[in-house]
Amino acid sequence: MPSPFPSSNVPGSSGRSPGAVPNTLELAKYALTAVGLALLWVQLFLSDRVSSEDLRFSALCSTALVVLVWSRRQSLVLGTDAAATTVGMGLIGFFLFRSSGQPGTLFVAIAPVLWGTGLALLASGRRGIGQYWREAVVLAAVVVTPFIETLALDLAGLDLAPWTAQATAMILRLGGWDASARDVLVGLPTGWVLVSQGCSGLKTMYFLGGFSALVLVMFPVPGTVRKFVLLTGAVTIGFLINTLRVALLALLASPEHQGAFRFWHINQGAMFVEAVAVVVFLGFYYVVVPAKSAPSRTAESSNK
Repeated sequence: MPSPFPSSNVPGSSGRSPGAVPNTLELAKYALTAVGLALLWVQLFLSDRVSSEDLRFSALCSTALVVLVWSRRQSLVLGTDAAATTVGMGLIGFFLFRSSGQPGTLFVAIAPVLWGTGLALLASGRRGIGQYWREAVVLAAVVVTPFIETLALDLAGLDLAPWTAQATAMILRLGGWDASARDVLVGLPTGWVLVSQGCSGLKTMYFLGGFSALVLVMFPVPGTVRKFVLLTGAVTIGFLINTLRVALLALLASPEHQGAFRFWHINQGAMFVEAVAVVVFLGFYYVVVPAKSAPSRTAESSNK
């Protein structure tokens, strides 16, 4: 079974003109990009059907995936073989066939691994699949997203709700309100507010931590210390921004403010908080990685 895409390192000595192979390779790159975009669209559609709450991070990762592949399209080594083509088409075909039915949460979570591996095999075969390690990191982030709370609470035993309640009470006291915290409860003169696991900030921290990891993958930062500071800073910013949101929800937890409470709890308000967290992190990024130092670092690395 012949390969659908010619190898990029095979000399054009098969009767073609010298420019035929590069043109064919360009067409192959655009064809693979189109297939990848179509598969991403199906993945986002499935994610929205299963859990619209996880769709935002999946959309972010998908955008990063497209940018990564497209930015490296000139340097990617194309060239597959019959076995890799068969396996790749089989994985993509199974993904599309299963997606046409009623896929569950588990399938939607692992689906990016199926079609991502299939697309890499179609493009570069078994020998060239290692060049897609950055894209593999992005796909791993998408896979873990629906299970982050289960992994943290059930496997790691990490429950952030009591910490969030304590931090929320502290912020309210600093703001002049008479607030206290007891386990997962925040006490106000009007009553007690329960901080559930879903409001503990874990998903916001994961979202911002994942976003910072994507930034580091797409725009590498020199120095292990800077990478560590960016990752931990992103997680900390996510926790603090979510704590401010929980403090606002605690103040709105009364019958006369039910509309505003729902807005900031489950509607566009939650998305606005994540957007604010991203903006704050980007400001933090430019403080940790000043733009003025980029040329000097490049020059130093070229002199070594």
